[in-house]
Amino acid sequence: MGIFRFGNADYSTSFFAASIFMFLSTLCCISAFAAPYWTKRYLDTPQDFRNIGLWELCLYKYRHYKDDLQIPYTGCFWFWTNEMYRFRDWIIPRKFYYSIE
Repeated sequence: MGIFRFGNADYSTSFFAASIFMFLSTLCCISAFAAPYWTKRYLDTPQDFRNIGLWELCLYKYRHYKDDLQIPYTGCFWFWTNEMYRFRDWIIPRKFYYSIE
C-alpha cells in the first residue's frame, strides 16, 4: 500500500478509502432522514397503502387483518402513535429492533 505525505503526517491509501466511504455513508444517512417517504404505492397494487417513510406511514381505508377492532385507517400516522400500536410489530418486526441495537 502506498503512503501519502501531507505536511508532517503520513497517510495510507486505506485511510483515504475509509474517509470516502464514511463521507458517502454520511450522505446516505442524511438523505434517509431528510426524505419524507421511502416507498410509494405502485399503480397496480391495492389502494389502501399510500407510502411509507422512516417515521410515518400513510394509508387509505386500510383494515389490518390482525386488528381486533377492524378500524379503517385513513391518513398519515407516525409509527409511535396510539393508533399504530396494534400492528406496529407487523410493520417494524422485532428482529429489526434487535439488529440495530
